[in-house]
Amino acid sequence: MATRPWIFLIVLTLFSYGLSMQGYSGQVFVLIVLATALMKGQMIIDHFMMLKSAPLMWRIIITMWLVTVIIVITAMYSAKG
Repeated sequence: MATRPWIFLIVLTLFSYGLSMQGYSGQVFVLIVLATALMKGQMIIDHFMMLKSAPLMWRIIITMWLVTVIIVITAMYSAKG
């Protein structure tokens, strides 16, 4: 059943949105948003792409891609400042 993961994804999205509407900014805020993006991405990989029951190698490949994207975004943000 995808209802619980979907609701959790909405909660994480509203959490990030709520922080931004409160005027938070800076490195800590960006790290929080990227951490929630990582959690959301992993949840999408597990539940909606149905890789939770896939062979471990596929899960590792997709998760490493997600982590790489987050690292690149973090590096680009850090280089900007």
